[in-house]
Amino acid sequence: MLEGNNEDKTSRCLCKIFKKHNTNDDSKAKGIVDIYLQRSINCPFGIGLTGGTDQLHPPSITFLRPGSVAHVSDQLRIGEQLKQVNGIALNNLTHQQIMTLLRNSGNCVYLQVEYNLDDNDFKQPTNTRLAYADIRLMKENNRIGITLRGGAYGPDREKLRPLTIMNIRTGSPAYREKRLRIGDRVLGINGADVFNATLAAAQKLLFEAVNTVVLTIEYYINTIGIFQYIQKCVTKKKISFQKKDKRVKREKKEMKCKNSIFIITIKRKMIT
Repeated sequence: MLEGNNEDKTSRCLCKIFKKHNTNDDSKAKGIVDIYLQRSINCPFGIGLTGGTDQLHPPSITFLRPGSVAHVSDQLRIGEQLKQVNGIALNNLTHQQIMTLLRNSGNCVYLQVEYNLDDNDFKQPTNTRLAYADIRLMKENNRIGITLRGGAYGPDREKLRPLTIMNIRTGSPAYREKRLRIGDRVLGINGADVFNATLAAAQKLLFEAVNTVVLTIEYYINTIGIFQYIQKCVTKKKISFQKKDKRVKREKKEMKCKNSIFIITIKRKMIT
């Protein structure tokens, strides 16, 4: 159900799709992120949820209304589990109780969200090598349009993950820049090293940056693609050389024929 006064038909449809494809495994490593949202009076947060004690799975985010506070905050992802609302644990609440809690939160709400630390976007794809780039983005409404996950996790080294871009909001500065991709790792923000930073520290740096954000990015290049490209170039060059070689041989043959004809003509003239 979509947070707000009335249930949205699109949200109901998305909830059904989410239930069908949700494969949340409690045995996987989990990360926690604390999120603060502030809305205008009589304006919903724009969060669609499914789950609760009366349903078959924990409360999870199924929909973010485009343009809503939740959507443009760049802090939430569809599929992640909602654990707390304003410090109240949701594990013993029904779906309707959770929705009521959200609606009655006033203009501000504190959310605690759980996400999967074994997400494939944290892992380096096979047959790739690392590359690096500095990317400059101009903020819009104090946001650049990327959602981060990972980072240092206190003393628990098993939960340590690189700060990774997990979502790029359509139409945002990051989206229009076109060089950023989901799975890219953030190593620096405006010159500050965030390799060992927590997610909260990285988000704070992004939020406090004035007008411009320079991201130092680690990304992957497909080595098979490069090899195929080189092989293609070599093949083209080889074919080109072969064609040139054939042309040279043909020209030599033609020249030889011309020389023979010329010699024969000279001999005939001498005889006459």
